[in-house]
Amino acid sequence: MTDNIKNNPFTALFASVNQPEVFAPEMTDSGSASKSTIQGEHSKSPTEEVEPVEKELKERLEINQIVEDVFQLTLNKQPRPPMKGSLPSCHLVLLEELASALAPQNLIDIQTLEPALFERLMLTEPANHVLPINGRSSPVGGEHAVQRDVLIYLFECFRRLSERLDTDFGDVPKNSHQNIRAGRLSQMVTIVLQNASTALRQPDLFPGQRLDSQLLRLFAESHSPELRSFVNGIVVVFPKEEEGEADELQAAFVPVLNLAQNEISRGGLSALDRSVYDLLHVFALNDRLAPVLLACSTPANPNRGRDYANTILGAILSPSTIPESPEVPYAFFDQRTTLGQGSIRAEEEVAWTALGAVREGAARIFESLLRHPGEIRHRTLTWLASCLDANAPRGRIWNSLHGPGALGPGPAAHSCASDGFALNLCAVLLRLCQPFVHEHTHPRLMRIDPTYYAATLRSVNSGNSSAVDEERKKRGIHLNITGEETCLIPPLPSLSEGSSGAESRSGVARPQAENYTFLTECFFMTHKAIDLGFRVAHERLLRISQDLGRMRRVYHEVRAQSEMGGIGGSNPGEAEEAIVERVRIGTTEVLCLRTAMVQPQTLSLMAQMHVATSMWLVQVALCDIDGEAKKRTRDTGYAPGVCRDVFFPLPSGPPAAEDGAAIPPLLSCVPEQVVENVAGFLSFCRRFSRHTLEECGGSGGLDPLLTVILVFMGAPERIRNPHLRAGLAESLEALLPPSHRGAAEESPDEVSSIPGFNRERLFLEHPHRLQVVESLLHVFVGIEMTGQSVTFEQKFNYRRPMYFIMDYLWQIEEHKNSFKRLAAEVEANQESVSPPLFLRFVNLLMNDAVFLLDDALSNMAQLRQMQSARESGEWQDLPRSEREQNEGNFQRIGMIARFDNILGRETIHTLKFLTSEITSIFSHPTMVDRIASMLNYFLYHLVGPKKKNFKVKDLAEYEFKPASIVLDICQIYTHLGSSDAFCLAVSQDGRSYSPQLFSLAEDVLLRIGGGGLIVELQNVGARVAKCASQQRSQEELLSEAPDDFLDPIMSTLMLDPVVLPSSRTVVDRSTIARHLLSDQTDPFNRSPLTLDMVKPADELRCRIEAWIKERKREKNMEEDSRPGCSSKDDDGKMSTS
Repeated sequence: MTDNIKNNPFTALFASVNQPEVFAPEMTDSGSASKSTIQGEHSKSPTEEVEPVEKELKERLEINQIVEDVFQLTLNKQPRPPMKGSLPSCHLVLLEELASALAPQNLIDIQTLEPALFERLMLTEPANHVLPINGRSSPVGGEHAVQRDVLIYLFECFRRLSERLDTDFGDVPKNSHQNIRAGRLSQMVTIVLQNASTALRQPDLFPGQRLDSQLLRLFAESHSPELRSFVNGIVVVFPKEEEGEADELQAAFVPVLNLAQNEISRGGLSALDRSVYDLLHVFALNDRLAPVLLACSTPANPNRGRDYANTILGAILSPSTIPESPEVPYAFFDQRTTLGQGSIRAEEEVAWTALGAVREGAARIFESLLRHPGEIRHRTLTWLASCLDANAPRGRIWNSLHGPGALGPGPAAHSCASDGFALNLCAVLLRLCQPFVHEHTHPRLMRIDPTYYAATLRSVNSGNSSAVDEERKKRGIHLNITGEETCLIPPLPSLSEGSSGAESRSGVARPQAENYTFLTECFFMTHKAIDLGFRVAHERLLRISQDLGRMRRVYHEVRAQSEMGGIGGSNPGEAEEAIVERVRIGTTEVLCLRTAMVQPQTLSLMAQMHVATSMWLVQVALCDIDGEAKKRTRDTGYAPGVCRDVFFPLPSGPPAAEDGAAIPPLLSCVPEQVVENVAGFLSFCRRFSRHTLEECGGSGGLDPLLTVILVFMGAPERIRNPHLRAGLAESLEALLPPSHRGAAEESPDEVSSIPGFNRERLFLEHPHRLQVVESLLHVFVGIEMTGQSVTFEQKFNYRRPMYFIMDYLWQIEEHKNSFKRLAAEVEANQESVSPPLFLRFVNLLMNDAVFLLDDALSNMAQLRQMQSARESGEWQDLPRSEREQNEGNFQRIGMIARFDNILGRETIHTLKFLTSEITSIFSHPTMVDRIASMLNYFLYHLVGPKKKNFKVKDLAEYEFKPASIVLDICQIYTHLGSSDAFCLAVSQDGRSYSPQLFSLAEDVLLRIGGGGLIVELQNVGARVAKCASQQRSQEELLSEAPDDFLDPIMSTLMLDPVVLPSSRTVVDRSTIARHLLSDQTDPFNRSPLTLDMVKPADELRCRIEAWIKERKREKNMEEDSRPGCSSKDDDGKMSTS
């Protein structure tokens, strides 16, 4: 026994190196002394000795009983019966070597517990040393007695001791005896923890055991609240810092963390081991284990985003429905078997539950790390910021344009973390923000400083990384701010010399605070995570969904070819199978990506975040209007502080400073991504989660969303980027009730089941609701007037939701009156320097209608020709490459035709409801000819002899609805038919008008259910015919006008000629006014031009008027010379010759 002790590292448990060797003799002497005392062999009288002896014996028996109950150890081959009030008899492990060394002592006390526990832990097969009680084969507590795993056994001992302490004594022992007993139990706890600590520090003592696995197993199998105390207790007895704490702790616990990381990676979301998150949470809570956790989270390459996912903190963010890399198969929504909606919903619920556990568990870990003061918090924030910075390539355009898959083969797919990781990180940060964003009126929200992205590190140019790190920690600037981030408005030029950092590089003067709070950092980190995670995933989800739509259309084409027997040797059957497989994979990707994004708790948190962000953005804008930046300093910071009331119309800029210096706007410090995130979330809800906004809309919860749209959407002085303002207009559609026409057309089944009370209330009760129409028209016009190239598909995405919004607003009387008020302003300011807003809007409407419908009809005619050629077999004999090229062109033209048809139809529909109550603008000389020729042209093509040219298969696939367009066009005719100017303009259109046009339209109206319009249309036709007769006479009268009387653009007789100042060209006022609605330049030399710059050509006008008068006089004289002709006398009265 003595030799074993000398050779064993557990001697470290004793006070000195020699103590284990002398322990047995001392115990023997102690035993003899005890025996003598019991037998009364001392010199004191029996009366004096009886009471202390009995007390000592009772105490030793109690301790022994506790050891038997808790540790299930004994030195006695014939254990005593349990004391009164103790646990039932159980299996006990006989410690033979220690019993032999201590004989005749057979009780285990505090002094003998250390070697007793030492011997027990060294037993390789405890079951071989168990003493059965009463011959029972499976006595109570047998599993614990024979437990081989060291940490499992020690934790059970710890749990039983802790339970006794809590049960017997509570918080405070009641008397001295209990105080002594509680002290003995605490000593036992310390002995247990010391043994556990030694085992972790020296795992080689137990070659057949995996101590790291045992610790994980404890968390997996036991949900005891004592687990955290057990781990914390182990750490407490570790050597202190001066004795090599960091190395000891890391050596002991790094294997545990490595195993935990492997368990998470191996299990994934489908086999998630939630106990690992409980273990890591205990690490995060402990101020000595937290640094170990952070040390294990250092990526191999800090500049490579994917390497963060390969750390322990990254591992807890990785489990998702989305695979970690393109090579990993999807574990959810296997489309190889047909899944019904019920099965998909059930699998969604399972995935949401698991995702909720991942995100909640990870959030608890990060929150616990951030609750530590000083270095631990700094290192945690550094990890989060560095992870976001390293994954910045995820958000770049060149990455999002690559790859159809959820990860795709884009440049960032293998260097950045996955979509699942990014979405989980986003969810964790949203939970960290929750305390100050759960209510949009929370006062802490107003403490967020908007100048964070203008901050510069003074030590960044020193080359001293330690100094930079220290400044980041002190000032609260952990994100890598380059000064190149695009902000809402450009910064002002620098007013002072000697600027440093980002200011000197970009030549700007922006305010910045000396220090930033955790609230500010958490807010901006969360928005960066949303930008890199949610936004990128949303764009990818849209792209995959569009690809699926195209593949389904191709599938139907291939099926049609298959029914025709194939084309040119191709095998439609194989092509059909390939498309079905691609659709299967794409559907799985869509379901997995969408499930990760719409997890209910995360979506609710995101809604709260964006409502709060909207409130904060409006307050920052109001600070700019009040010139608040001038009143603050670096030390006070620039947070809004308090909520200010919003009043419209808002001033366009801050008040001038007393010294005349410009005040740097706070919005020049706010990155565009903050507003993009709000707009993107609303658009996402419109497409994929319509119910989310309704659920968070109670008690005015949606009001800040509409307010921020009204403050920023139509204000280029607050958002310079026109595309971002157009994005806000698109997101406005998400706030419409689900019953509006656009939503009903997209998904009628879903819309019918979603309530819309809170969103209806927005447009009926919001205090600033009457600003919606004007703001919307500003952005509609702004898209065209940016001076930047806007692709057709971009314009399509921007304009289409605006049409739906206007259609909805027109149905509400007070919003309809807003349209009419803007129209009335046009009549009062028709020829102002800057064309009125509504006039520019109507001009663009007609421009779009002409372009879109003309292009749509042209594309439909091409599609018909291509379909005929393919079906007749003309493509069969073509070379394969040419045949594939034709197929590609067919798909491309079909897609463009679909866009044209949708947007063209919506444009005509908008003109229809506007003209129902606003007519004077459309009859004005600058507009009437255009709208008349447009209506004539499209009506002729849709009802005339060429209408069959546009008849193709699957009209619905291309969204071609000629009946709907014809009905709307005929209604516009009836709305404007009471205007003589309009009827005259219709009759003057020599390209498309003929007396038969309205008769052709009547025949079509009868077939498409528009019979109710026929009588009104006939009346319009009659008025047009009358005007046409008068016009023919007028044309005969004014024919052969001199060239200098003709407008050089329209080749028509000028009635109000004006001189353009730079080119000196003479044109008719109506012609140049119409041109300036779209382009404020001279059409002959592109010089800047406004209507107030043109000069009347009075001399030419007088000559034209004289010429017209002379032509009329000659005409009258000619008519007078005819017998029986009536003519006008000088007084204008009719007379007969």
